Amino acid sequence: MTPLYTFLHRQMSVPFVWGGFGGGSDCMLMLADWFADCHGHDPAEELRFAYDSAPSCQRATRFFSDPVAVVAHVAERRGGLARVAAPQKGDIAVLRFVDAGRAVSVGGICLGNAWAMKTEGARGGGVHTRDAALVEVLAAWGMHYVDP
Repeated sequence: MTPLYTFLHRQMSVPFVWGGFGGGSDCMLMLADWFADCHGHDPAEELRFAYDSAPSCQRATRFFSDPVAVVAHVAERRGGLARVAAPQKGDIAVLRFVDAGRAVSVGGICLGNAWAMKTEGARGGGVHTRDAALVEVLAAWGMHYVDP
């Protein structure tokens, strides 16, 4: 199994928990965990355990009002990643899609023709995939991941 799919299988056993409390993860922290697996350090260290609910996540990160800004801070300033126009397998992004009639923004990992994401209440431990044609990429960052 490739490092990307090994990582995603591990994430499937990790519950969705705002801020990472109790060993859980949320959509932004899943991206940071993937970065740490690939690059050896946690770019979101300052955000872990800084919030424990959707409202406190908004207060601490402004994710719901400007999701690109907080991920850009972590990916670019703390992680040294550059934005990419055409995400490749392993790259990270902020995505938008319609779920139950409302627009949802979420962090995701590119699988090529689909995106892996962790959302509250998703089956499989909080990780699911969505076809790339069904999401809008708001911003993406190159991870320089290559399958072995």
